[in-house]
Amino acid sequence: PTSSSITLSGPFRNCHIEIFDLRGCEILKIKNVPFVDRLNIDLRLIQQGVYLMRLIDAKSGEIKATEKFIRSAE
Repeated sequence: PTSSSITLSGPFRNCHIEIFDLRGCEILKIKNVPFVDRLNIDLRLIQQGVYLMRLIDAKSGEIKATEKFIRSAE
């Protein structure tokens, strides 16, 4: 579980990050992430619950990874 942020370790290059709730509603989208080794995502505006995060190649649209996480109380 995470309370206020989540840190992704890369490297990441030219990707999108999408976060969905379990009903499939998009909660957050970060487009065109440049080349980075680490990315910290602030989750304080997201309600408590279970979410899916997808890492998508910006050029091909291919889903590179999908992870489930739990947003807990602060």
